[in-house]
This record gives sequence, C-alpha cells and structure tokens, in this order.
Amino acid sequence: CVIIINTKQKSQTERSVSALPVFCPAGWRRFGCSCYLLSSSMSSWEGSRAQCLLTGADLVTISSQEEMEFLDQLGAQLKVWIGLKEASRGSGWKWTDGTFNRGSRSWSEEWCSQLLRWVCEKKASTSGRLQ
Repeated sequence: CVIIINTKQKSQTERSVSALPVFCPAGWRRFGCSCYLLSSSMSSWEGSRAQCLLTGADLVTISSQEEMEFLDQLGAQLKVWIGLKEASRGSGWKWTDGTFNRGSRSWSEEWCSQLLRWVCEKKASTSGRLQ
C-alpha cells in the first residue's frame, strides 16, 4: 500500500477544462472534474477504501503534478492513504482505477494495516444532483 509524502517534482501536464458547471457534495472540494474528501478519521488501506466506496468514490488516483499540489493544499501533505497498491509481488503498482503507476513520483510504502487518514475522489456532478 502507498501513501503520499510531500514531494515537489515538476512535470508538464494538461489541465482538464469542463464546459459544463460541475458540483461537489457538501464537505468535498472540487478540482477539475473531480471531487475530493480528506477524511477526519483513520483506518487501514482496505478500511479507507471501503469508506470511500460507501460514498460512491474511491481512494484518489493522482494523475498530474497540479492534482498533487491541490491535494497538498487540501491537507494531504500529511501521511494519507491513496489508491495505489502493489498489483502482486514484484509486478508493479496499480491504481484503484485499474491503471498501472507510470509516474516517477516518490511514494512511501507502508503496511496496509497502518491506521492513517485517506483521500477519496469521485467525479463531480454536472446535473446538480449530488450523491
């Protein structure tokens, strides 16, 4: 299991722009077309993921330097669970959305049973109806 550690690497990525207004539930913060929630409680990686899934979200998949900087501002510069886990021994790291980690960021590996806060991510709503 992997957590965020505060790293400042520069990368060039494209920002996503939405033509439609998007909304996030109360207590969630919007960045691009996604909504994010930093937990106030602590849990294992599996427990953290289960809590995200209960809200229609999943542990965050970090795809850009800008998103990482947003998470730092959100308070994720602390140790928090993210949606990255070893696929199988020695086969690489996989995000909860099914993609393999291709970035060169410095993540910190931790025991999945360690109790930490976490960050959930879900798509923002374009209808104004919030889940």
